Amino acid sequence: MSNCVRMFENLLISTLRLLIRFSGNSKGNTAIMFGICCIPLVASAGAAIDFTRALNLKHNLNAAIDAAALAAGSAVTLTTEQKIEYAKEVLEANFLESEHAHIDEPTFQVDDTTVIINVTGTLDTFLLGVVGIDQIPITTSNEVTLQSKKLEVVMVLDNTGSMSGSKISSLKSAAEDLVEILFEGDNASDLVKVGLVPFAASVNIGSDKLGSGWMDVNAQSSTHGENFEAGTNLFTLYDDIDNKSWNGCVEARPEPYDTTDAVPSSGNGDSLFVPYFYPDEPDWSAANANGYWYPRNYLNDGFPSSNTDVEERQQDPDKYDGAWISGSGPHYLCSVPSILALTNDEDDVNDKIDDMVASGSTNIPTGLAWGWRVVSPDEPFSEGVDYDDEDVIKAIVLLTDGENWVGNLNNHNKAYYNAYGYVGNGRLGTTDSGDAKDELDTRTATLCENIKNEGITLYTLTFDLDNGPIKDIMQACATTPGHYYDASDSSALAESFNAIATDLSNLRLSK
Repeated sequence: MSNCVRMFENLLISTLRLLIRFSGNSKGNTAIMFGICCIPLVASAGAAIDFTRALNLKHNLNAAIDAAALAAGSAVTLTTEQKIEYAKEVLEANFLESEHAHIDEPTFQVDDTTVIINVTGTLDTFLLGVVGIDQIPITTSNEVTLQSKKLEVVMVLDNTGSMSGSKISSLKSAAEDLVEILFEGDNASDLVKVGLVPFAASVNIGSDKLGSGWMDVNAQSSTHGENFEAGTNLFTLYDDIDNKSWNGCVEARPEPYDTTDAVPSSGNGDSLFVPYFYPDEPDWSAANANGYWYPRNYLNDGFPSSNTDVEERQQDPDKYDGAWISGSGPHYLCSVPSILALTNDEDDVNDKIDDMVASGSTNIPTGLAWGWRVVSPDEPFSEGVDYDDEDVIKAIVLLTDGENWVGNLNNHNKAYYNAYGYVGNGRLGTTDSGDAKDELDTRTATLCENIKNEGITLYTLTFDLDNGPIKDIMQACATTPGHYYDASDSSALAESFNAIATDLSNLRLSK
């Protein structure tokens, strides 16, 4: 528009120069006639300039009220009065004032779903006054309505031992605040579904899934019972123990199924899910004879002391028959509450958040994989809609306060047991614990890319975490750099969850 203004300014200047030349003409008739002819020329040029100024003003005003309406609409935690005041502040901050513009007090209409702003005013003219037009009226408005799309959101939250004390309390509070914001509004339960995946060394999908059809009840998977004698069925071991039954924790599927949401099939054993079972490790006498140390010896092996074969002792299934086990036994490092499938019941979500406990070690890819499966439209959890449903926004919120961890042990297992079994079994492509940890980082990154490729929005958070590789991974995992949050303390954590909830409100402009 500035080019138009310059063009007409040049036209006006040229006209005035002609006026000056002809005003000096000695022939009176020529001067008089030219003066009369110049009036419409000047008025025409002036009209172009003044109306272009008015269009520029309206353009700037539109941009300002667009920003104000969007800001007020997205402030879902504010009251109506607070939204109006907020809109006024944003409008004033964005509008470029002009001493020649006179803007009336804006009017606002605000309710739970809509923000409407109307602005009127006038602009003083520069040149149209020659024809009696001193002002040009300005009128503009904007309406913002809540997006009609639905939300499917899964929170994948670190429940490991490092989250104990005030940290798990802060996480619960922040997560419940997010839920409260998402479920605000009379019809929120028709638009919002939320799921929860607490994770530690593995994930608890719920012991009620035993008869689901996608658990490996017949030991078909290539990794089923790999720490025991060939042919051992882990569900049989659980049945043999007098006081322990399967609690719902599962292992990661073999590669490549561990980083996908591929549908489990009874015809493909590796696509099924194997129960988590932390083995009883060799007795002290055999361990000492080999120069080893094992952290989880919760049963007597039943072998003579002369037998120092640690692998044979650990693989023996007979010692579980009729056993009474104190402590967590086969559940060690996975005592987290079970997954909550997508639901529109706000109370159910908050109850599950309240159940979270801090225990176990960190295995981020396993938690993230199950977050994806919960929001997926296919089994093992099928509450989500199809990926190509344009009326639904899918999102995952992933939080951790620590690095992926396997430990480093001087024994034949090489590390602690986790969702990928023992490092010594080589399921992560290595028997070195340091390399295994790096591979968990790699699989975390792979999962993030696979999830984003399905159009799922991925928010990531690190909580009270020193700088290190996992921060870089989590930042790269997020859908955009703006979807990553680094919360240094509880206050920052609450602010981060609030910001995510506000973003998930997903407003749209409508005219």
